[in-house]
Amino acid sequence: MQNIDVKNRAARFTANALLLCFALSLAPNIATARPPDDAELKAAPLLAAEIAHWVRKLPNAPKSVSIFNVFTNTPLDQDFSAMVEAEVLHSLKKEDIADVSSCSECRAPQVVLQGEKLIIRKGTPDAETLEKLGERHPVEAFLVIDINRTGFYLIGQATLYQNPSGAVLAAERFEIPALKFDDTSVQVLFTGGLGNVLGAATSGAPFSTAFGLGIYEELGFGKGGLTLGTILGGTAGTLIYINPSISFRGRFGVSAVTWSLNLGAGLGLLSGARGISTRVAYDVYLGTWALVGAEVVYYLPESGVTPAMKGFAGLHLGFSIGR
Repeated sequence: MQNIDVKNRAARFTANALLLCFALSLAPNIATARPPDDAELKAAPLLAAEIAHWVRKLPNAPKSVSIFNVFTNTPLDQDFSAMVEAEVLHSLKKEDIADVSSCSECRAPQVVLQGEKLIIRKGTPDAETLEKLGERHPVEAFLVIDINRTGFYLIGQATLYQNPSGAVLAAERFEIPALKFDDTSVQVLFTGGLGNVLGAATSGAPFSTAFGLGIYEELGFGKGGLTLGTILGGTAGTLIYINPSISFRGRFGVSAVTWSLNLGAGLGLLSGARGISTRVAYDVYLGTWALVGAEVVYYLPESGVTPAMKGFAGLHLGFSIGR
């Protein structure tokens, strides 16, 4: 009887020691983890949409997917992984994948006895674990997502495993622009292009040149900020404008290509005369940085002044830091 009691106490001591070691191994991550900032909150649904679209467009796209786990690395905390998982589930449903689920059992710590060693696994997608869990979860594939944060991007590494063999079906890396200044979601937009001035007899050249700089902050329903630009109109003069602006965003169907409609109105300066300037621009974002678009600028001078140009219409190229 005493021997049994000694064994029970030894077993409890071993279990408590293992749990303590497991907690200490997580301590550095817990100490340095932080809640997601605004830039990351805005990047999460974009990352989820990219991953879901990738799964749907695979040559042999699975009809049923279960999210095995979403790993987040410092400085992101585990609350962010739960949010990304919910966004991925929502996006997979929008991609018309019939059966989508979350495997909560996959994330539970599992104790495995190998010889004299007691091994604790937590959400590790090894072949043995996948095979055992696959017997209880009749889905075609498991999805594992690993998320990292850099100064410019939210990076997601997605891996799709076949169930129950554990073979890797596909793997892909995704980069979502997530620039931040003082923990806010900011977009910096540079554009430059060619076009024709409006309302001028001649500009001295076949085409005029326009440059623009936009800085936008998240407003909830869109982005708002300031657009600064200049139009080099040759003999028609140089128009400089400073416009408070608002930007509306969207996506072309379920594709990875997005667009924005930018509307602005403010102060315009042309040959020493002041006036009101308005700008409408439509941009299409190709990949991570590049964009192409079209813009129209209209200039209305102060009373009694006849402008050398009334505006500008043209096409531009550019790049965006943040989205």
